[in-house]
Amino acid sequence: MKKKRKKIAIKLFFSLIFLVTIICYSILGYWVLKANIIPNKYVIEGIIIAIVFLACSLFVIFTNSKNIFKILVVFLMLLSSGFSCIGSYYLSHTYNFIRIMNKKEDVIAYSVITLNNNEYERINDIKEKNIAYLNDNKAEIKDKLDRKIEFEEMVVNNAPNLVDKLLNNEVSAVVLEESYLTLLNDELKDFKNQTKVIYNFEIDAKSYKENTKKLDMTQDSFILYISGIDPYGNINTSRGRSDLNILAVVNPKTNHILVVYHPNNYYLSFMDQDGLKDKLSNMGIYGIDKSIKALEKLYDIDINHYFKVNFNDLVQVIDIIGGIDIEANENYEIAANIMINEGKNHLNGQEALNFARYGKVFKTKDNMRVESQQQVINAILNKLTTEEILIKDYNNILNNLEGSFETDIETEMITSLIKNQLTNGATWYADGIMVEGKSKKEYIYSLGKTNKIDVMVPDNDSVNRAKERINSVFSETKKRT
Repeated sequence: MKKKRKKIAIKLFFSLIFLVTIICYSILGYWVLKANIIPNKYVIEGIIIAIVFLACSLFVIFTNSKNIFKILVVFLMLLSSGFSCIGSYYLSHTYNFIRIMNKKEDVIAYSVITLNNNEYERINDIKEKNIAYLNDNKAEIKDKLDRKIEFEEMVVNNAPNLVDKLLNNEVSAVVLEESYLTLLNDELKDFKNQTKVIYNFEIDAKSYKENTKKLDMTQDSFILYISGIDPYGNINTSRGRSDLNILAVVNPKTNHILVVYHPNNYYLSFMDQDGLKDKLSNMGIYGIDKSIKALEKLYDIDINHYFKVNFNDLVQVIDIIGGIDIEANENYEIAANIMINEGKNHLNGQEALNFARYGKVFKTKDNMRVESQQQVINAILNKLTTEEILIKDYNNILNNLEGSFETDIETEMITSLIKNQLTNGATWYADGIMVEGKSKKEYIYSLGKTNKIDVMVPDNDSVNRAKERINSVFSETKKRT
C-alpha cells in the first residue's frame, strides 16, 4: 500500500513539473507571437523541438523507465522552464519598451511668469488679474488655471508679443512653456533678473503624427527626422530646443542609409510668422511638427516619420555602459574643470553631454558641435552593440531609457523592421553629409525684432548637393558591393 502511494506521489510530482513546463512554454510562446521580432524559421524550429521534448518527457515519466532517466527529464524540464521564463521576461520588456516609444500623448510643461518688482509671489496673488498666453493649447491652459483662480484671459498671437506685454506691464502675468523660458533666459540680457516664476503646471497634448501615406518600411524608401531634445528644467516635458537635427534617408532595398546633419543655428523659414525665420534648434520648442515642416520646405521633400530622443536620459545610459571614448584634435575646456585633451578621451555621461554641446572655442562653432555629436552617437552605438553590454546591462539600459524616446512609427512596424533584419542579417551601408552656411546676425521669430543673434544662413550650393544625394538614395535599385 505504501509503495502504491509512493508511486502515485512520484507521478503527481512529475505531472506537476510537466504542467509547469507547459505553462512556461505557453507564456514564452505568447510573448514570441506578441513581440513578433523572432524570425519565423527560429519560431518553427523552437515549436518542433518543444513538442518532441514534451512527448519524450511524457513517455519517460509515465512508463517504467529507469529513475535516472526520469530525474534527467525533470532536470531538463526545470532548466528549460527557467530559460523560458527568462526569455519571456526579455521579450516582454523589449516589446513594452518599443510600445512606449509610440506615445499617444505628450506632456508639455508651463510656467506662470510675472515681473520681479511686483508683490505677486503665488498663483493666488494674481486672482482676478489679467493673464496672457498663446493660442496653442489655450483651452487646456485655461482649464488648468481655472481650477486655481479666477482671472481675465488674454490670447496673444506669438511668443515675443507675449513677452513684450509682460515687460511693458500690459498684463499681470504670462504663461510660457518652460523650454521657451529657458531660451529667453539664455538669449535676453537681464530677463531672468526681471522676472520670476510663481506657478508651474503640465498639460497633456496629442502627440504629433506625420500625415503621409503608409509605407512598408522593409521595402519602401523613407525619410526619418531624428531630433535630440534637451528639455533642460522639466525632464517630463516633450518639447525643448533640438540640439540634434538629422535626416536619415533609408533605402531598404539597397540597404543604404544617408545621414544629413544640420547645424543647430541653421536659419530657416518658420511658420510664416511676420516673415521671420528662426534657428532650427529653437523650432523644437513649438513642437516637432514645426521642425519637420521647415526641413520639408528646405529640401522640397516629404518626411515620413520622426524619432525623438531625450538627451538628459542618455547621460545615465553612458554611465551604465561604463562611459565612452572620443578623439579630439586639440586641448580645450568644455565646462568648469572638465578638460578635453588632444587624442583619446574617456568620458562619463555628463562629460559626454558637455562635449556634444560644446562649440564656443571653435571658429566653425556649430559645425564642430555637429561633429562632436556624431562622435558621441557613434561611440554609444558601438558600446551598446557589444555582446558584453547586451548580456550584462540589457535590462538596466532599457529601464533607464524607458520614456526617453518618442516616435510616430507604429509598434508593429518597428517590430517588423527588427524581425526583417534578424531574418535577413543584412549589412547596411551608411554615409553622411553636413549642410553648411555662413554665420550672420539676424532677427529670429522666438525673440522678435528686438535683438539680432548669431545664426547660420544656409548655403544654397550645400543644400542643393544634399537634395541630389537624397534623391540619389531614393532612386537606387542595386546594393553596393
